[in-house]
Amino acid sequence: MAEQIITKRCWKCKEIKPLSEYHKAKRYKDGHNNLCKICNLEQSSINAKTPKRKASLKQYERTKIGKKVRSKIGKRFRGRFPERSKAKDAVNHAVAAGILPKIKTLQCYLCFKPAQEYHHYLGYEPKHWLDVLPACIKCHNKIHSSNLHLRQYPKSKIAQS
Repeated sequence: MAEQIITKRCWKCKEIKPLSEYHKAKRYKDGHNNLCKICNLEQSSINAKTPKRKASLKQYERTKIGKKVRSKIGKRFRGRFPERSKAKDAVNHAVAAGILPKIKTLQCYLCFKPAQEYHHYLGYEPKHWLDVLPACIKCHNKIHSSNLHLRQYPKSKIAQS
């Protein structure tokens, strides 16, 4: 009877780790990837930033299948976060109607780089749908991921945007 392999050496970091630290992959003899999960994540994040990968994703999103996938993702988001979706739609309509300026004409209220998104700093209730501040994607993600609140920033920074 063949011995069962319970550890494996990662191809990139050269560390020996248990098989639970590797993704399953049928194409390898032992049924697990050659990169551990940590190295695999690092490698995929590096690959995702290449111009070739960005172009292929853009091309995929233009295909019928890509459009269906994007549609499903949008529907799932709208189902999970209806108040956010309605707030985002209200901002988009306000920009189209000229009530709010186009985001490309503004600066991020935190780092003063060109803004790419509006941030609903008072929440997503209907009365606050148009209470937004311009933010770049990096700062906007930082605000939401670390639960930072507007009152933590000096008002002088906000007034300058």
